[in-house]
Amino acid sequence: MTILYRCCLYGLVGLLAASPALAQYRFEILDLNDLNPTALAVPYTINDQGVITGISDLEGPVFTVATVWIDGRATSLGIFPGDHISDAYATNLSGQTVGTSTYIEHFHDLIYFYPTAVLFENGGITELETLIQSGQNWELLSAADINDGGQIIGSGRDLDTETPISYLFEEGIATELGTLGGYATTPYAINNAGEIVGQSWTSGGQNHAFIWDEGVMTDLGTFGGRDSRALNVNEFGQAVGGSELPNGRERAVLWADGRSIDLGDLGGEQANANSINDTGQIVGFSTDEVWNAHMFFWEDSLMIDPLDYIPPGGGWGGRANAYSINEAGQFVGTVYREGEGDAPAVLTPVELELSDLVPGRAGEVNSVTVKGLTPGETVHVVYGGSAGMTAIPGCPGATILISGPRVAGTAVAGMDGSAEIEVFIPEAAAGRTFRIQAVQQSECLESNVVTQTIE
Repeated sequence: MTILYRCCLYGLVGLLAASPALAQYRFEILDLNDLNPTALAVPYTINDQGVITGISDLEGPVFTVATVWIDGRATSLGIFPGDHISDAYATNLSGQTVGTSTYIEHFHDLIYFYPTAVLFENGGITELETLIQSGQNWELLSAADINDGGQIIGSGRDLDTETPISYLFEEGIATELGTLGGYATTPYAINNAGEIVGQSWTSGGQNHAFIWDEGVMTDLGTFGGRDSRALNVNEFGQAVGGSELPNGRERAVLWADGRSIDLGDLGGEQANANSINDTGQIVGFSTDEVWNAHMFFWEDSLMIDPLDYIPPGGGWGGRANAYSINEAGQFVGTVYREGEGDAPAVLTPVELELSDLVPGRAGEVNSVTVKGLTPGETVHVVYGGSAGMTAIPGCPGATILISGPRVAGTAVAGMDGSAEIEVFIPEAAAGRTFRIQAVQQSECLESNVVTQTIE
């Protein structure tokens, strides 16, 4: 579609001010199943390239397979030869993905699972234990995370002593992480500095959150209850997870600067923080007062249910959980959707406000208005025919929610932080439906998505 455009600026006499804050949070929600023919999918993590890692039934309805979504499109990573299912838990910025591949054995009415830690790289699958060069006779059963330096963490078994181990694997060298004095350790996440967080048994038989740094494992304690666990850590060493109170209730917790901070809840008795980015935004899970399950988004001491701040319609609601957030504030999880069940969802924060196309007719000049811009900065309005996740150049982790977007028009914001862009829509566009979005690339800001059928 050929579009001609003319930019019209709004201006106010006065001092140049910062971009005005929006009255409340707003998020766009994207169903990955709308882009991919899968009946089952769970997105575990999203990295700073917008690559999503998880599982799906992309290869068939019986077994799940390790899956990555690039630009929102699902790709199977495969299964190690002879195995039956695979899982993928994290992908680093070099495209290396870690997870497990599992052989399943049926014996009468029993089912046995035999997992192996694997590395997915350059289209191939490698059993991680075959790469050990440091001499240990270890069976590596799981790979939980990988950082951008290629360091991998996970759990396994020492075949000589028949005892569980937890490990850090780097360039062929496997290092035992140890425990907090008890039987076993489960590591969950590693940052680029090599700090590791997880859960470890203590000598007193409790399971406590820990942070491991340069060979030293530190007990992060609890909120007075029995157990705690740390599930994620950012580049500043701030960890998040869950911690029990003396009454057994579980609270979402942030460990930072030597403190344990209760993040609150959405009215219920259970909350757990799953992921934190470097700006301190946190996502996770909380029940409400009647034990309904919700995802949460936490920032600056405020916890909200992001589903309260998405566009109306779409059938979204009910149980939900948020698993991972990247540096752009984009996060993934599962959300119940009417007619579909638990859907794999991507939620994107939007700071700009884009109006509908007016008058929305072909053969005429139409206009859109963008608000919330930084005065004097350039805004691009893009469009396309279908949903997607297209990386914004220079904005790690941020994506335009349009497949193959094209620029409709460009403007410079006036001193009131708004801009109007006029576009001529040719007759050939009549009857077609387009997705439209605005982007201020200088500060990696994007708007809500307008979906409009041209009259």
